[in-house]
Amino acid sequence: MKSCFDFAQSTYDAALNAGKVGPRCVTGSQTFLAFLPTRTRSLRKMNPGCAAEQAAWREVKDGWRPLYGDVDKIGVAIEWHDFRIERSFNWGRTFHPNSLEFCLNLNGHGAVGGAGGTRSDYLPGNCGYYAVADGPLPASRRAHDHHQFVTLEFSREHLRNQLAQNEADLEPEIRRILSERKRRTWSRPRVQ
Repeated sequence: MKSCFDFAQSTYDAALNAGKVGPRCVTGSQTFLAFLPTRTRSLRKMNPGCAAEQAAWREVKDGWRPLYGDVDKIGVAIEWHDFRIERSFNWGRTFHPNSLEFCLNLNGHGAVGGAGGTRSDYLPGNCGYYAVADGPLPASRRAHDHHQFVTLEFSREHLRNQLAQNEADLEPEIRRILSERKRRTWSRPRVQ
């Protein structure tokens, strides 16, 4: 099974081939993505988070931090989560319809999907992605855990537009999600 780093690399390679990003060395071994100036969004245009999500995250108060974007408005969002909960949290109600979301789970236990073998567990130190269709996707965060995770959230339409010319470079599962006419909901964890 590929690691989350293999997935990140294949996604980066697809964007690089599309001319959307390029590597830039900072100090020796440090590398980061340098976005082309025509594609960079002004930090002032960042939205403090989708209104629908604000209500869903109210239970964890300051534990949800939207860092960039708004899936509903610009098709992409990056969010940091750091919270403790006393009872199980309905994580699924924070998911966006018709989206593909990636989760780097640093701490805490999460589960995405329903019973009958379609459930994927997100354990501390692993990552994965889940595709949300029109309807809700059941998901939860375990009670009494300290949850820390980052999500990169994309509308399917945004990803299709950004990666259309480099679809062949994507992992087959991601390519299938983006090209499906009938949207399915599912989750695939990546164990490190």
